[in-house]
Amino acid sequence: MKFHHFLLIFCSLFIKFSYSQTKEFESSKLVKEDIELEDYIIEKYNESKIGYWNDCNSKEKQLLIEILKSRKKNTIALIKSGNLILSGTLYDFVNQVYENVRKNNPDLKEKKIILLKDESANAFTMGEDILYIHVGLLYRLQSEDQLAFILCHELAHDNLNHYQQDLKDYISEKTDKELEKKIKQIMSQEYKHASSLNELLVPLLLTSRSKSRTQEFDADSLGLMLYKNTNYNLDRACTTFDVFLESDHVRDSIEIDFKSAFKLKQDNSIDLDLLEYSNHSSLGSFDDNTDIDNEIIKKEHDDLMALLSSHPYEVDRSIKLYEILNLKIPENFNHEIDEKYKPIRLASEFEMVNLSILHQEIGKAIYYSLNLERNFPNHNYSKLLTSTSLFLLYYYKLKHREGIVIEEQDVTNDLAYDKLLYFLKKLSPENCYKLANKTFSEYKSNNMYFEEKINTLFIYYNENKNDFFKEYYEINKDSLKNTIYESILTSMSKEVNARL
Repeated sequence: MKFHHFLLIFCSLFIKFSYSQTKEFESSKLVKEDIELEDYIIEKYNESKIGYWNDCNSKEKQLLIEILKSRKKNTIALIKSGNLILSGTLYDFVNQVYENVRKNNPDLKEKKIILLKDESANAFTMGEDILYIHVGLLYRLQSEDQLAFILCHELAHDNLNHYQQDLKDYISEKTDKELEKKIKQIMSQEYKHASSLNELLVPLLLTSRSKSRTQEFDADSLGLMLYKNTNYNLDRACTTFDVFLESDHVRDSIEIDFKSAFKLKQDNSIDLDLLEYSNHSSLGSFDDNTDIDNEIIKKEHDDLMALLSSHPYEVDRSIKLYEILNLKIPENFNHEIDEKYKPIRLASEFEMVNLSILHQEIGKAIYYSLNLERNFPNHNYSKLLTSTSLFLLYYYKLKHREGIVIEEQDVTNDLAYDKLLYFLKKLSPENCYKLANKTFSEYKSNNMYFEEKINTLFIYYNENKNDFFKEYYEINKDSLKNTIYESILTSMSKEVNARL
């Protein structure tokens, strides 16, 4: 036992040393406390409160305070949730691009950049000298130029005080006594509440959407002026909207051949019936729908999203930019990723897997890790991430929680993603473990990654090697803190201790 204990310590130290010396990519840490950022948010809250006072009556001031307090509370809660990225490869890159934009536009106020662990393609500002960039945006962009234009667009929103104006309009509408009186009258009616409310409120919604779209075009125009002051490529600024258009589906529609990726047809241990796809879920079946029916459902869904979107009409906005710049509109959108941007695309794909695990969306984590294998076949770390995601799914299946971590099939899903969801739902815990172990055994690398420790613990857990698990966990416990795996490994450790 002493020799075994020594061997575990030696291996762990070797992994730690190799990890720090050879790791090509370092995923962002789980930041759950940042006193400096919290102080900054409180400072901006106080500034905003003073800045909005002038035109407010007492009722409006009361609502304003409630909104600003809520925003401050939610932003600080966001920090403590671990959903922010405040260091690392992606954070440094976005800040570098921002500094380049600002250097060429010296009149711009200084802003703070925050990366959000969110898979949607979005960036926004709330008028408090903070720019929020979603990881999902970096995942879909193809060049640094596109990111620079998006930053210029958001800086333009800030310079044009769009958020402040929206907040004032919202407060004015919420404290409108005449509107409140009409709503009360409608609610006092015996019938037709919904139709009367629609008649009253839908025009207000459409007016708000129309104003929002006008703001987007204004921000495009000013953003383009800021962008032209930089050394970035003008043609690529126009392609930014094509990226948003392509990202309407959260997961891309290119077929992922997970059967080949998992070598399922050569594996006799897994039932091949699992490979037969059915678009049936616990919420019902859409087998009876024709392809035309499904296309109609998707179109209605997309039309609704377009109505509610504050970043609408990507095609129109793209054409407008080409016209302003006197550039020829290309017939086809170029999907090629700029060579210089590929390391950022790679890092953002890693983060898409990590944020899916953080949010306990294991179906998405497996999808993104397979996508990573497809896009970067020479980077073996993707196979390690796939195996770790499968081990996590195995554990959740043991606990009968797969319904929580794998979303339901849906007609609005891209077909490739829906097929994968069906397969993952059908896997038994035993088959899921076999697949995870097999994928892990195929992983070969000279680099030592953190996920290897995680996988080793899962293997000890499954094989009831409780002493091994306990010792290995104790050796690595400190390095597991503030990671996306900490909670689940703590639960596993408690179970193992109960076995002993």
